[in-house]
Amino acid sequence: MKITMMMGALLLLGAIATGSQAKPASQIIPLSTETPPSTGLVLTKKGKINFSSGIDLPPYNHVRAMTFSPDGRYINTGVRFTIEESNKAVRDGEELHDIQYGGEYITYDISQFNQPVEVEKTAVFNYDNSFTPDGRHLVRVDVNGQIVIENVEDMKHPAYVMSLPWQDATDNKIRQASCVEVSNSGTFMVAGGRDGLIKIYNITDPKKPIEQSTIETGLTLTDVAISPDEKWVAFTGNGFSLMVYDLADLSNPKLLATEKTPGDKPGHRSIGVTIAPDSKWLAVAGYTLHHSLLLYDMEHPEKPALIPVPEEVKEPVSFVDISRDGKLMAMGTLGEGAGVTIYNVADPKKAEQANFIASNTRSCSGAFNPGKNELALDLGDKEIGLFTYRYDPSSPGTAKPVEPDLQKVLKNVSYKIVEVAAALAATLGFVFSVSFVITCIVICHLKAYKNKSI
Repeated sequence: MKITMMMGALLLLGAIATGSQAKPASQIIPLSTETPPSTGLVLTKKGKINFSSGIDLPPYNHVRAMTFSPDGRYINTGVRFTIEESNKAVRDGEELHDIQYGGEYITYDISQFNQPVEVEKTAVFNYDNSFTPDGRHLVRVDVNGQIVIENVEDMKHPAYVMSLPWQDATDNKIRQASCVEVSNSGTFMVAGGRDGLIKIYNITDPKKPIEQSTIETGLTLTDVAISPDEKWVAFTGNGFSLMVYDLADLSNPKLLATEKTPGDKPGHRSIGVTIAPDSKWLAVAGYTLHHSLLLYDMEHPEKPALIPVPEEVKEPVSFVDISRDGKLMAMGTLGEGAGVTIYNVADPKKAEQANFIASNTRSCSGAFNPGKNELALDLGDKEIGLFTYRYDPSSPGTAKPVEPDLQKVLKNVSYKIVEVAAALAATLGFVFSVSFVITCIVICHLKAYKNKSI
């Protein structure tokens, strides 16, 4: 009986010890998790356009009119040019500049992104251009500052449609347009001039544009962008950072706001503007020594509100553009350390740098493809790099939701099963051990009772 009771006691102690060593859930060592990258952007160079062959290009520090067709199949490389100070007359309190142009205006077929094919080359210089949404017509500002409309259904052989002379109806002086934009609906376009004129045209029929209104601002205009919802239009120019007009009545646009560059000083000017796809904010490129990149909240177009940028940009900015989904913004800086900075702007109020590509020279330019996740960058040295981009789904705040890792889920489930099994085994072991001891004691007592009876 003593031996049986000792065995039962040992089993009971073993069960208690086993139960005390079982780890609760909070003590189970978790699986190691992968540290997500600092940004969700994966940028890959897929091809390049090398236009050095047969083209005599002087050193340049600006690229104008780089544009994708609406379907993203074609890209116009734009024309390179340099700016030098001039001793000519002064306008708007600023020195004028001599502009030297170089190279042809080349169109490439990039349907096979890694093998761009030259489609059409022309010596015609465009200050600016904009496609109609159906891609059938191209509206451009030619070297003489006049608006030209072309049929580009056959991109290899653009067909001239008509010209719209840029002049004031009061004095009939020939002037120069500088920027043009076609609305998303394709029903109207807005153009601005070096002479301060703004003109709005109905182009429901591109062959018969109808002038809707003319506005005299008195300020040199450098770029124009129509909000995607077509409720307002924004301009950049000399002596101000942003000018906004209401488009509720195309025959009588109302001035909503004129914003000065922060720390307004003589010589400050803005040269480019791009609007987010949701029309809620925009970015302005400045040619200043401070505040060269400005972001504005446009929830209330009559009161644009500055959005703090991650870091003040002090170098002149050559271009700024926003991706088709509004999650990325590319900005090029000139001069020492020139290059293209790409920002994650899924939340523009929390913009953060996602990438930087150094320029080969002191210049750079670029544009996002409106139809695909592609980006073209002119990094100087007579080459345009063609990049694709995507978002890493493991990075928070990116376009794609985080998908669960099945293997990790199964491993976690396995840990839980083992944990529960261990706890259950300890509990059952304790119960069985107590039962065994009680059984042994009962048997011993029965044997003793039986012996007494005998």
